[in-house]
Amino acid sequence: MTTAAQSAWFVALPDVTVPGAAIAGAASDTLLAARGGVLARHASGRPWIIGHGYPAPAPSPRSRDVLRTVAAGKLQVAIAGFCPALDGELRRAAAQAERGRVEDLLRLPGSFHLITCADGQVSLYGDVAGLRRLFHSRLGDGLPVAGDRAAAVAALTGGVLDERWLAARLLAPEMPAELLWSRLSPYRGVTPVPPGHRLRLDHDGATVACYWRPPAAVLPLAEGAELLRTALSRAACAGVSSAGRASVQLSGGWDSAALAALACRARPAGGTLLLTVASATADNPDVRWARHTATRLRPAEHQVLEPDGFPLLFDGLDKPIVAEEPASFTASSARIRHLTGVLTRYGSTAHLNGQGGDEVLLAPLAHLADLWRRPVLAWRHLRGYAALSSVGTLALLTGLLRDRARSARPRWRGGGPTELRWASARTPGTATRPAPFTGWEAVPRLPPWASAAATDQAAALLNALPPPEGDVLTHATVIRIRACARRAAAYGDTLAQHGVPTCFPYLDRAVIEACLAVRPEQRTTPYQPKPLLAAALEPIAPGLLVRRDKGHHNHDLHAGLAAHTPHLLELFGDDCALARAGLIDALVLRRALTGTGPASVTGGLPLAFVTETLAMELWLRHRTGGTR
Repeated sequence: MTTAAQSAWFVALPDVTVPGAAIAGAASDTLLAARGGVLARHASGRPWIIGHGYPAPAPSPRSRDVLRTVAAGKLQVAIAGFCPALDGELRRAAAQAERGRVEDLLRLPGSFHLITCADGQVSLYGDVAGLRRLFHSRLGDGLPVAGDRAAAVAALTGGVLDERWLAARLLAPEMPAELLWSRLSPYRGVTPVPPGHRLRLDHDGATVACYWRPPAAVLPLAEGAELLRTALSRAACAGVSSAGRASVQLSGGWDSAALAALACRARPAGGTLLLTVASATADNPDVRWARHTATRLRPAEHQVLEPDGFPLLFDGLDKPIVAEEPASFTASSARIRHLTGVLTRYGSTAHLNGQGGDEVLLAPLAHLADLWRRPVLAWRHLRGYAALSSVGTLALLTGLLRDRARSARPRWRGGGPTELRWASARTPGTATRPAPFTGWEAVPRLPPWASAAATDQAAALLNALPPPEGDVLTHATVIRIRACARRAAAYGDTLAQHGVPTCFPYLDRAVIEACLAVRPEQRTTPYQPKPLLAAALEPIAPGLLVRRDKGHHNHDLHAGLAAHTPHLLELFGDDCALARAGLIDALVLRRALTGTGPASVTGGLPLAFVTETLAMELWLRHRTGGTR
């Protein structure tokens, strides 16, 4: 279990009696051999939580993951992760949980897993966004087990990679949510638990139940702004207030500027670094706006990592960063090591990152279909979004009407294998700009180099899925947040392994609820960027959020690709792990990289196909012991 030696992990076991105790004991031995230790025990003395990387908590709150336990009557409570609540607050919440109100525990500040046990029955809760995931499986005699890492749970059941997941993982931007969050994990027999759901383990097995649903979007902008100001301030303050030194990833955009302002407000004595990565793209204005923010937030320190001293994309692939699951930032391994080196030399023990801002502050375009009760506003917004998306107004309206019906199935259901390939997703001679997303989920496509076997397997998985539940707008909103949280969790794990604990305030439950409670046409408009965030920050940081343009990083992407094409061709050569597994045609991929095939990066093929396939290749080599 390679990840166990690098990432914090835990596995929870229910309390059992003979003969189950023998199986549980064998499971304990397996996990302990994987550099784990008993973190908590049942009242019977048998192991309850086994894991690695969770140090004993200090008397004062920490800016890193720890395991904290408390008892209230017959109820045992464990919090695994970052929770700055004081011990008294934790005890009071546990007492309420013992009376049946677990909500007080779930609403404690921070980002953590909640694990409770009463009468041998274990309940586990992740978060609502998807930063704190859960997986479960069964041991030899059917005894259920669960943990926060699929690899740790798989270690008890053989750890066999699931070829169905590998095929579906080739889909971009990602596999459908039902597969990703409820059905498949990288390992056979290991099942994921969707965010916002409780997992219960007892002698009869494992059961999953929903404990969270998005709030109704009924609040006006002004009222929602007050809620967001309170929730975002609390989330940012929880992440940095107790750190000796803290840092913020300041991109130059609104989301990171707001976090920088809140971090400096929580730390008036200083000791806060605002870190900006400059782009080599000539017309990128990010650094100028980052400096605009930094000059208004003294005494914070501002450091810009200039392109001439920063690694290229695809640098350092001889020593790649391999996450729990394939992650697109694997192509940025050298860049991440450079960034974390700067932060550790500064002494940062808490780093704020703005991932999730777009997903919670902006409503999906599906909300326009519900605006026709106000036709003037609906038509004005429809024209505005059509212009931003470079499509015709009627074309956007057609997509909204097609996807609006509750019975309408997602566009990727019911199609054949060939319809999944990117090359057949557009008409020859047309522009490659994707149509605006108006439906349940983004349409998943396979890269041109996906093998016939992988294509057939992915198509079969997609066509077997049931229709999504609920309405289009709610589903699309939640799925966007969860997709971002999955990537953020992998990124946060990577930074933590390099000594930089990272917080994502926009993915905090209270922040998500504050944003989603606001009427979508008020928190999102094509004529003003993020009006909800602007209204929330104006009273405490007036004049800070004034940027109206958008930067891009095209030169950075293509410069890295051009410099490292020979290395990529070697990776996807005769020893390609994905090709040996029957998942891709490596020759088609090499032709795409060199521009000699019918689909190429220089000819409009999205570079994301390359970075995702690269991440899968390096991940699979890591999991299967490297090259041949």
